[in-house]
Amino acid sequence: MIDGVQPLGLGAWRLLLIGPHTSEDLLRRLQERVGCDRVEYSDEVPPPKARQMMGACKVDLAVLQPIGQYVDTLPTKLFEYMSLGVPAVAADYPQYRSVIEGVGCGLVVDPTDARAIGEAIGELATHPELAREMGERGKAAAASHFNWGSEEKRLLAVYAQLLGNGTTGEW
Repeated sequence: MIDGVQPLGLGAWRLLLIGPHTSEDLLRRLQERVGCDRVEYSDEVPPPKARQMMGACKVDLAVLQPIGQYVDTLPTKLFEYMSLGVPAVAADYPQYRSVIEGVGCGLVVDPTDARAIGEAIGELATHPELAREMGERGKAAAASHFNWGSEEKRLLAVYAQLLGNGTTGEW
C-alpha cells in the first residue's frame, strides 16, 4: 500500500493504517520505506472511532495478500466500507470481485502489484464523481442486501436444515 501511494503525488492525501500490528519489527520496516512520511498509523482504536476514521477517508483499501483464507473469504472491512459509502480498492479474488463489480462500489486489483494499487487509487482520486457514485452504490447495497437483516434468514434456514426440522422457528 505504501509503495502504491508514494508516487501518486496526491497533494495532502495520506495513507491511514488503522489497527494493531503484530510486531515492533513491522513498524520499523514501515518507517524505512520511501513514502513513510505520508503514512499515519493508529494502533488499537475503539470500533466507533475506527468507523469514524474509515468513513472520513476518500478511498478504503482491502488489498489483503494472497495468504491462506484471504483468497477464499470476504473481509468484514469490505462491507464496513460499503456501509460508510466509501469506494474500495480491493484484491482481485473471485469473491471480492463478485461483490465489488456486482455492486459497482470500487475497483479490483492484483494485491501484490503496488503500481496497480496506486493506479486504482489515482483513478478514484482524479475522478471524484465516479468515487462518489461508487460509494453511494456500496452504501445502498449494504443497506438493502449485505446486512444482518437479510443474512439472518439465510443463516437460520441453514441451521434448520442442519437440524433436520425444515423450519426457521424460535430456538
